[in-house]
Amino acid sequence: MNSLPAGLLLFDTGIYIRFSRGEKYLWLGEDARIFQRTILTAVVAAELYAGTHSQQESEPWMNFVRPTVP
Repeated sequence: MNSLPAGLLLFDTGIYIRFSRGEKYLWLGEDARIFQRTILTAVVAAELYAGTHSQQESEPWMNFVRPTVP
């Protein structure tokens, strides 16, 4: 398996969905800082939110995309 490139990463919506369902990706487990290098686009965030059916389902995604200030 090839290693991930250096720098920022861009994942498709399906990666987030599968990962949230507990599916394992060996390349995601290589480095715990991988999601710190991820760019979450507005389109992907909207698709993740649109796929929820209740406030209980949407809350984790809203917390995930909420901006943080260091």
